This record gives sequence, structure tokens and C-alpha cells, in this order.
Amino acid sequence: MFFFSRSFLIKSTKKDGTNILAPTAALIFLIFILLIFVFLHLSFSETYLKVGFVAPSHTEKIYVPEDSYLYESKIALGKYYQKGEVLAVLNVTGSRDDLASETTNQQSENSYFLNLLAPYSGVVTQFSHEGALYGKVLKGTCLAFYAADSSFVIKVPVDKHWYERIHQGQNVLATDSLGNTFKGKVNDVIITLNENNNENENHYNKTAIVTIDGTEDFDIDIGSHMKVRIITDKHSLLDLVKFAYFTKSNS
Repeated sequence: MFFFSRSFLIKSTKKDGTNILAPTAALIFLIFILLIFVFLHLSFSETYLKVGFVAPSHTEKIYVPEDSYLYESKIALGKYYQKGEVLAVLNVTGSRDDLASETTNQQSENSYFLNLLAPYSGVVTQFSHEGALYGKVLKGTCLAFYAADSSFVIKVPVDKHWYERIHQGQNVLATDSLGNTFKGKVNDVIITLNENNNENENHYNKTAIVTIDGTEDFDIDIGSHMKVRIITDKHSLLDLVKFAYFTKSNS
């Protein structure tokens, strides 16, 4: 080892006659190569930047549980409802004549009223039943699409080159149209089939579902858009260079 080290050093003489060891060009070159090797293998985080749209965290359809007549409908598009508030009143197993009566004691013995209640605080996003008041509605009929407004998620489309790099648990920064920035995480990544199914396209699509915190004091509308930055896992500089080249060559 001593002789190997000496091969990269030369002697130099001070003015007082003492000798010192000075690095040769070969040693400097070796140090330079080592620095490049270390730098290329340092870990860096990358950012996936995309515009996502705000969607309710909970949605469901309001179905009719039994064959009945729609006695009263309080469903209105865009209207806000508290949890447990009546959305519609059904008369089950009754007849149209029963519904025309104003008092329950004039109903036939086998008929009864059934209230459809709001499952949680939210809004009606779509009113799907076109039947008029006192109209016959069959079991399984969807009266409305209902969405929670107390919490929401951001749906972020994932480009195909990033399919393997975006996953659950990654940190997120989201910015609304007013410049407010919120922290969050990728809560899930869902896969949907590509309906177009063209030869040049993937057979499926990926969407990152992002949840963010600290929005209680801000008015964020369902259906609005937010800029989302997903912080991916750390990669070596060499891996980032390869990925950038692959993305550019295949775009």
C-alpha cells in the first residue's frame, strides 16, 4: 500500500532543504473520479407536477328500497342537507288514491310512509328521478347522487411514464387558485380501464387520490382545480438522468 501511494506522489523541496510530498496529476484525477462517483450516487427527490380536480371524499346514490309512490320530494340540485334530514317521503305498498289523502288514517292498512334520509352532511350533485309527485317508483330506482361536502380529495391523473414512481404514502403540496398551499399525502392510486383502447395508448389509466390537511378555514369548491406537486421517493442522480432521457425519447 505504501509503494502504491508513493507512486502517485512526487518529492518537492522547500527552501530550507526539507522534502515534502506533492500530489501528482494522477492523484488529482483519481480524486475527481471519486467525487463524480459519489455525486452520481447521492439521493435526490423529484417532483411530479400536475393539475388535479377537487372531488368529494364520499359519494353515493340514493336508492328507493321498496316499490312505492313518491309522496313528497325535497331533493333539489345543489341543495345542502344536514345528516338525517329528509330527502324524500315514500308511500310503500299504497295506491295512488291513498296518496291523494291528506291524513294517514285514511291510508289503506297495508301502506306506510318511509323517509329517505341524508346519510351525512352534503349536497345533491345530480337529480336522476324524473317522476312527478305521486309517481310510481320501483325498488332500486336511483333518486339522486349525493356527495359529502365536509371533506374532499384531489384526483390527479398520472402520466404513463410515471406509473411506477407514484404510489401511496408520498408527500404532496397542493395550491389553490388563490395561492393557498396545503400539505397532504397520496392516499391511494386507482386503476381504470382505458375506454379508447387505442394501439398507441395504455390499456389502463392511473389516478392518484390525494388527501390534504388544514382546509377547514378555506372555501374550496367541489369541481375546482388545484396545482399538485407529488414528492416522489429519492433516486440517484444517475437514475434521474436516465429517467429524464427515457421520458423525453418516448414522449
